[in-house]
Amino acid sequence: MGHVGAGCGGGEGGGGEGSWLDLLEPCYRCGSLVWGGGTSVIPLLLREISDGPLPLVAPPRFLEGVAAAHALPGPGILSLGSYLGGAYAGPLGALLASAALHLPGALLICAALPWWEAVRSSSKLASAMRGLHACAAGMVVASTMLLLQTTSAPPQHAIALLCFASLHGAWPATPLRLPARLHPALTVAIGLGLGLALCLPWLLVGTPSAATPSRHAPFTHTTGTG
Repeated sequence: MGHVGAGCGGGEGGGGEGSWLDLLEPCYRCGSLVWGGGTSVIPLLLREISDGPLPLVAPPRFLEGVAAAHALPGPGILSLGSYLGGAYAGPLGALLASAALHLPGALLICAALPWWEAVRSSSKLASAMRGLHACAAGMVVASTMLLLQTTSAPPQHAIALLCFASLHGAWPATPLRLPARLHPALTVAIGLGLGLALCLPWLLVGTPSAATPSRHAPFTHTTGTG
């Protein structure tokens, strides 16, 4: 019988065979647990897709996807899901992963439409939503800590902490007396300037990292018979 070989980004460094269920099931499950925007789903996707001895997408490529998703306009979770699916199984994987992430929310909206007015006026649901928003804030902080642990270059740790302090602690914007609307631009400038100055030279002269074994993408090409 033929077996699945290395595919579109799923075979970095070799690894075991995979299936579409390996990609779609964690995406659907993470999509069903998302509250508070795309940032809160990052720690869930990181643990489900890039954790373990045979990740679907290697952690460095996951970080590339997070950076690309935040650099693009529109919902970040849509861009990140498409990137991860594409890194695992090409264009079809990008389409299916994005659909799996958004399907739970679409089903919930369709289910709630007949009772939308009652849902909006429910005081109990409003109290529950306040608790869910607090959980979302905690998941955003968790995503920051997990991404910080995932980074491999030592300068990235310091840059990540400085950018987090700039965006959420208003430093050094407050000492500089910058208006709030300029805080995101200052954060981008800090990350860009320090990244080019510190991380790029470190990556160019640093020791090459070993390839991360990962599960092969499904239905790519056959490399042999058994």
